[in-house]
Amino acid sequence: MEFQWRQLRELLAMDECQDNNFVIHQDDGQFFYRLWRCLNDAGAGISDRLHGYYDALQCARAHGLLPLRLPLKERILSEDLLRAGLRRSRDYPGEVLLDENALQIAPELLAVWRKEKRRLLQTPPLDTLLPILLNDTKYTHYTSVGQQLAVRTVLTSDKDCFLFINLPTGAGKTFIIHSLMLATPASQLTLVIVPTISLAIEQAQRAQSMLLQANADHGGEYTWHSGQTPEAREAIKARIKAGKQRLLFCSPEAASSGSLLLLLFSLAKRKMIGALVVDEAHLIDQWGAEFRPEFQLLAPLVKSLVEVSKASIRTVLLSATWSQATLNTLKELFAGDNPQAIVEVNGSFLRPEPMWYVSKADDREDHRRQVEDAISTLPRPLILYVTTVEDAIDWHQYLLKAGYKRCGLVHGKVSPRQREKQIADWAEDNVDIMVATSAFGVGMDKNNVRAVLHVTVPENIDRLYQESGRGGRDGYASVAQLIYRDDQISLARHLNRDNLIGAKKGFLRWQKMHQNRESESPGYFSVYLDTKHDSIKIDSRANVAWNWRTLLMLQRAGFLSLHFAAPDLEQFASDNVDDAKVEQYFNHYFSHIGVKLHREGHLDVQEWNGTLKELRSRELRARQKGFQVLEDWLNHQENPLCSVLESFYTLDGYAPELACGGCPGCRSQALSAYTPTLGLNAYLISGEERERIGSDMRIYYPPARSSALLLRQWIDWIARLLVTREIQAIRASSTVLSQLSQQLYKSVPFWCALSHDDPSTNWNELVLVLPGESLPELDPFSDIKRIIVAPETLPEKNVRGRLWWESDPRARTLDQFIRSLSSGNH
Repeated sequence: MEFQWRQLRELLAMDECQDNNFVIHQDDGQFFYRLWRCLNDAGAGISDRLHGYYDALQCARAHGLLPLRLPLKERILSEDLLRAGLRRSRDYPGEVLLDENALQIAPELLAVWRKEKRRLLQTPPLDTLLPILLNDTKYTHYTSVGQQLAVRTVLTSDKDCFLFINLPTGAGKTFIIHSLMLATPASQLTLVIVPTISLAIEQAQRAQSMLLQANADHGGEYTWHSGQTPEAREAIKARIKAGKQRLLFCSPEAASSGSLLLLLFSLAKRKMIGALVVDEAHLIDQWGAEFRPEFQLLAPLVKSLVEVSKASIRTVLLSATWSQATLNTLKELFAGDNPQAIVEVNGSFLRPEPMWYVSKADDREDHRRQVEDAISTLPRPLILYVTTVEDAIDWHQYLLKAGYKRCGLVHGKVSPRQREKQIADWAEDNVDIMVATSAFGVGMDKNNVRAVLHVTVPENIDRLYQESGRGGRDGYASVAQLIYRDDQISLARHLNRDNLIGAKKGFLRWQKMHQNRESESPGYFSVYLDTKHDSIKIDSRANVAWNWRTLLMLQRAGFLSLHFAAPDLEQFASDNVDDAKVEQYFNHYFSHIGVKLHREGHLDVQEWNGTLKELRSRELRARQKGFQVLEDWLNHQENPLCSVLESFYTLDGYAPELACGGCPGCRSQALSAYTPTLGLNAYLISGEERERIGSDMRIYYPPARSSALLLRQWIDWIARLLVTREIQAIRASSTVLSQLSQQLYKSVPFWCALSHDDPSTNWNELVLVLPGESLPELDPFSDIKRIIVAPETLPEKNVRGRLWWESDPRARTLDQFIRSLSSGNH
């Protein structure tokens, strides 16, 4: 760092200097590099440049670098320097220093400019099969125990499972998608549904790099979105039909409507859908019940595709921030009629990177002043979050007028093209401040954000935590600050009530839809989505959206389930089909949704005023709980936020591992940041009861041959055990595991590679002991099935004069075991 500081000072002292003279990179000098980017950006404003100096000087201060000043040849007014926390040096007039106020900031904040490592994770070795699938030896370890458990669970699970994965940001959810993609047969499609187009594009780029490394990239696009050319879509369709697309990212709207939906049904009939993944799955509940009902259509879509396919489709739901209420809702939506198919992996820990600060303003003027001060002092890159589009525009205009030209703006009314440009600039570090509403940043891999500033009260504690967590994704310290005033609390409370259909209006909508239904079979019919009850006169998208909300509420209440009917594609197989007839058919198809009734009372006003009203009240209470937790904490900040978050994110009795980068409550108790090694604990919860077998199967063989020859002779029966799923893990020495991975990876499903020292797992094991090796210490209380294969001459541990297999009357020779595999009597 000293060399980089000296080089920066020398470059700033030059009369002219070129960008290519500067060898500091983002990773080893983020703040120095950003200053240089600002100075070489013709579009940068004066405040951008001065804040670049401010960040660079605070970084030098945090590292104890001297002299603590930088050359500044540009003529700048003293008041402009002071606003930026700078002043001219009296002894060196051509250089600037930090002013007194800048030197008085809270000392713990220097951890951000020092880029103090906060996220320390336990990283177990990668299963030996994965580097072969990835064709990349640089992958040697999982990022956490939770990621290891999640990958193993997803790749070894039954294909009809619904897997709910809870891993924090930075713990490696994306790697789960990549592993599943490569472990799924190449002819089958892995469909990944993400909340935003920008995230789909970004995720697809990362996946394409992975496929390219694995020699599996077809060279085309991996996203399906509204901005594509017709030629790009036709190319995707052709690859999908030919079984060559392998992976596709899309939004919930794309998956549940239009030509992609028809294509999915066509694939399902041919059993060519291998897996369906929903990233940021908590939004199915949060957004699906509000302004994007298509999220909650994913559950009936999956069920409909499975029914058409007559085959299983593995469904994986990923999130970093499950709440108990959201998890319960999604379990009911996806697997309410099949709870034994639910598998949960919980590897949660609290984010250790953010340092939390909260300030309550006296009035609007004081709020404005505090926010402006925060903008001038917080490190970059910075996200400034607001609630409304109007606030976003207002603060963006302020920043531009104040000389912050390297700032972006993203909200719900920004056009897709503008949004894509803004996000690209943000990702490429051409933007230092992003003003945004809540949807911005969901799942994005922008890992060097150093500060997140909320200038309005979010709807709930979950949103505050999620959005603040978009800082420090690289594992280094970040700042999370909230500046608010009283009237913003009432707005947040109001937002928690929006867009939940009421019982009275919902009944009128359902009554009319049911009245106009088209019957198809007893208990099954379809309803028109554009149905209007008597007080509605105009067709509108809003009316359709409210009808969706009504149907989804009835589904959540257990009155019915929604189904997508398989389209009759065969009638359009001929080349001579009339285009008008095709258009008429699909206009009718997409105006309907199938309904299957499960109970009576759906047309009973008393049921609506009872069951449905209670459901709505329960959902409203669940939504308001998140806001209530936030409001209570704002009123009692002496309570450590880390404890509040630990309680809020406890799932099924399992609390996240505790960490705290610093919060008002901990600081009031003189507690410093608590950032232990995380990712140590992970939990697997399955709805299916495990068969408990009570003892191991002991198989012995004569150790007359070499280990290499034995493994070659054993490959066939080991492969048979893996293919029939009698085992999902192999415990052996690292050399044996590596050799087996090389020989087995093309012919068998994924299996877990366990060393002799690894703890007991959730998977049935084959334990291989080769000549010259000792019997491993195995957990005698484990309830998994273990097939132990070892030389017959090994002694029983702690029993003199007895061989290891002699105490078990069921022990068999390896030849006997192999013959029993062939006959099915083992």
